Amino acid sequence: MQHSRSALRRPLALLTSAALACAGLTIVAAPVAFAAGPAPIEQRTSTTVTADPLPTVQIDSGVVWSQVVAGDIVYAGGSFANARPAGAAPGQSLKPRSNLLAYNIKTGVLVDSFAPKLNGQVKVLALSPDKKRLYVGGSFSKSDNDTRFNIAAYALPSGKLLTTWKPSIGGSYVNAIAASNTKVYIGGLLSLANGVARKNLAAVNASDGKLVGWNPTTDRQVDTMVLTPGFSKVIVGGRFGAVNDAEQKGLVALDPDTGQKVDWAAPNTVKNGLGTGTYAGRAGIYSLSSDGASIFGTGWVYGGLIVGNLEGSFKAAPDSGAILWLEDCHGDTYSAYSDKVTVYEVGHKHDCVTLGGMPQLAGNPGNMRHAVAFTNATKGVLTRSPSTGPTYADWSGQPAPAMIDWFPEWVTGSATGQGQAAWTVTGTGKYVVFGGEFPYVNGVRQQGLVRFATPSAASTPAVAKKQGPRLAGANWAPTLQTASGSVRLNMAKANWDRDDLNLTYRLVRDGVTLASVPSQVVKSTYWNQPALTFVDRGQAVGSSHTYRLTASDPDGNKAESATVSIVVK
Repeated sequence: MQHSRSALRRPLALLTSAALACAGLTIVAAPVAFAAGPAPIEQRTSTTVTADPLPTVQIDSGVVWSQVVAGDIVYAGGSFANARPAGAAPGQSLKPRSNLLAYNIKTGVLVDSFAPKLNGQVKVLALSPDKKRLYVGGSFSKSDNDTRFNIAAYALPSGKLLTTWKPSIGGSYVNAIAASNTKVYIGGLLSLANGVARKNLAAVNASDGKLVGWNPTTDRQVDTMVLTPGFSKVIVGGRFGAVNDAEQKGLVALDPDTGQKVDWAAPNTVKNGLGTGTYAGRAGIYSLSSDGASIFGTGWVYGGLIVGNLEGSFKAAPDSGAILWLEDCHGDTYSAYSDKVTVYEVGHKHDCVTLGGMPQLAGNPGNMRHAVAFTNATKGVLTRSPSTGPTYADWSGQPAPAMIDWFPEWVTGSATGQGQAAWTVTGTGKYVVFGGEFPYVNGVRQQGLVRFATPSAASTPAVAKKQGPRLAGANWAPTLQTASGSVRLNMAKANWDRDDLNLTYRLVRDGVTLASVPSQVVKSTYWNQPALTFVDRGQAVGSSHTYRLTASDPDGNKAESATVSIVVK
């Protein structure tokens, strides 16, 4: 039965520390230079995109599974039949697109000249190293009316289907493609390649599409692949429990010529996958990506202790596979993109307390965030999760990044029936693009596709720095106290901002901001809003005054509290 790349619902079991020891997993000790606990939440810098969704072409319904960027053009594939302009309501101003489209990353406008027709959904897109060829994988049999079984290639920037490159991949779907200058590696739920038996992995020549002898096997489907810089290893992820008939849970490095397993340390620590039994196929490595200096992997778990141990993400050294950092936020993680300074991730994270992020809150699931950002640099170490025990691993002591105060808000979609928002993220550094099934971002209609940018990159910088403090007016009301000619303003909770940790607060009396009362710069997040107090001294007893508080972010956005009155005593 055709389905999305993973039958995901809610995060379940991770290995306990005892189970980790029994399973022989390696817990990497943090270097001495790291603090004994998680690094503090960080303020967004000028190289981090803001949380302002920029106008972007939309899909009319369905889901986007994969995006890649070549120059200024973003190619997006998934399951959809139409696109519509930014701001257009569902069903309006439609342009037909058959599961694949392209748009300009700087403007968000659809590329009219690129309109391939695929008769089934696209699961994965990949570029050749020179970015002159777009590889498309999924579950289809026709591409531009030519026969193509589950894989095709287009010349860029023309968008013409390559008629001399047409391998045939049998099976349910292609989920993963990784291309070198000479070979194209293919993974998914596969049975044949050019009519020859293959079990979930295959490779063909980049020049003519002919099958090569590379013939590793997995017992369950492959979901993702990435080549290390220099093409010395093929890193493969999925929900498998065995590779080449030997136990290997969800993650493996293979020789690009022989297909044999090669040494790579990350699978000794991260073990997500099971081939047989009741919970077989209920955990895996969902995505692998590279920024040219490191490999990033994301994991999901839906099952018992034996199934998998990481729902978060990891950063590994390409050659050795050594874990450079790991974040174990509870909640499946689907995709990661690093610009070498910031790592953006999508999934459904709801408990990041082990690295100083949001705690689990009441509700089901409570406290959900579908896109988050971390530092690329290692900043601290993980602490023990309060949930450690029969369901979650104890990853304490692992090197970890710092979380960045960057929390755009998403509405989940209905296309896959899995209650998710974004499924994929990539970018160019100055722009970061997300794809999925979401209908809104920050309350703005923006279905399936959205861009974010650094203010310097946006065509109109002001539009990329409009996110300000979220509370105002009656939703943010202070209380006043008075004694001995002084007035004390108490605010039970500080304000918060979707993309700024540091907010500046000023006291306003009778409509005038008081220079005599020092402003306060306070760090706050949506889950941690400390109380504030301001004192205005030297007022005449019996005089009447009004007071309010303002909060402003580094971009100059300002929010005002409710105004309250008092007679000075």
